[in-house]
Amino acid sequence: MLDAADQTALWTFWMAIGTFGLLIGALAAAWFARRTMLAAVGQLLALKTQNLALSDQLALVGGQLALQQKQFDSDSADRRQREVSRVSSWFEPGHEDRSVLVLLENFNESPVYDVTIEVWVHRCAPDSPLLVYIFHQGIVGPNTKKSWQLGSGLPPRSMEAYDAYKALFVATHVVPIWSGNDQSNGIAIEMTVRDSTGTSWKRSHAGVISGE
Repeated sequence: MLDAADQTALWTFWMAIGTFGLLIGALAAAWFARRTMLAAVGQLLALKTQNLALSDQLALVGGQLALQQKQFDSDSADRRQREVSRVSSWFEPGHEDRSVLVLLENFNESPVYDVTIEVWVHRCAPDSPLLVYIFHQGIVGPNTKKSWQLGSGLPPRSMEAYDAYKALFVATHVVPIWSGNDQSNGIAIEMTVRDSTGTSWKRSHAGVISGE
């Protein structure tokens, strides 16, 4: 049998073996934990790289979509403007002496809406121009032509404008069309029209089209 000193030494030996085993186990656990952590960090870095690449792709796709939308809007605006450009109004001599017709024609294959024609008198005066007549047509069908005679059943907007309009007949039997020169006299047309998309447009006496 072992004496007390040998038993103490033996217990000390086995305790050291146990402690060493625990240390080996802790080191192994730490090593596996480090490997797990490095793998997780690698996965996070790979995921971050993928996210950055995806963000770049999304930004590229977004830019392409924005460019396509801009091109679509531009093409759509051009189509609408071409639609309005095919709606015309002008003056012609009437069948009666000193009468004037206002004509409106829609050359489109689709109707246009809320057409308003304003007849203005331009003269060399501080109060020029004067609005003398307004014609309104709620809808104008495709390939449709309409006409009105100035002064025939339609009251002028004001007697001052009507007197200015009648004064244009003093020198000639034909009402002069305004040339656009502020020093000249004559009548001019301005027209507003709403296209098939609901957009309103204005066409000046010179034929210039602008959106409202």
